[in-house]
Amino acid sequence: MSKERPTLLTQAVAADFPSYSDIAVSFPDQWELIREIRAADTPLYIAALPHQEEPTRSDHFPELGPAINQALTLYRHYKTFLPWPQPRLSLDVLEAGGLGRVMGTEGLTIQLQPIGEAQAWYGGGYAVIWECYLFGSSLRESWLNELTAFWQAIETDIAAPTLFTEAREPDFPEGEFTYEDFLTTLGYTPLPQTPRWWQKLRTDKV
Repeated sequence: MSKERPTLLTQAVAADFPSYSDIAVSFPDQWELIREIRAADTPLYIAALPHQEEPTRSDHFPELGPAINQALTLYRHYKTFLPWPQPRLSLDVLEAGGLGRVMGTEGLTIQLQPIGEAQAWYGGGYAVIWECYLFGSSLRESWLNELTAFWQAIETDIAAPTLFTEAREPDFPEGEFTYEDFLTTLGYTPLPQTPRWWQKLRTDKV
């Protein structure tokens, strides 16, 4: 039985914007759709490049120990994209003064703007989620819900029973609600032997 091919990011965008002329994104034939978030005003797309095999290293994340590090044989890069619909205007330039007027539109370009990214190393039932964040310049009012959805989509995609992450993210917005508070809401707890690293043991079926 053949494995079902993943949905490409561009396929999901085309379905949401049927009047599009082209979709502007790097590597359009590689980004795979992981999850689509339906926000109030626009969809957001969580996508990933194909899995890559990684050379095993016993000291990649030294505090996790050699056994876990050597199990992390796969890598994946994720991004969250915000669509920017951009109509291509048809202009009629008048000779006098070089002024012009809009005659109509010639098409619709959907510019996919990255607003967040993350990395993950995984294998052997373990995973490390690294630098999962939204860009500060792109934060929307619903950024916390969007970041939570981004993180949970990665967890589901990796499907590892044991997850690790470092309890430090410089791009997390400062405020009363800290990054450690955020990790706690996701179900992570500090490792006793190295509190800088936090762990989540998934009890749901993976």
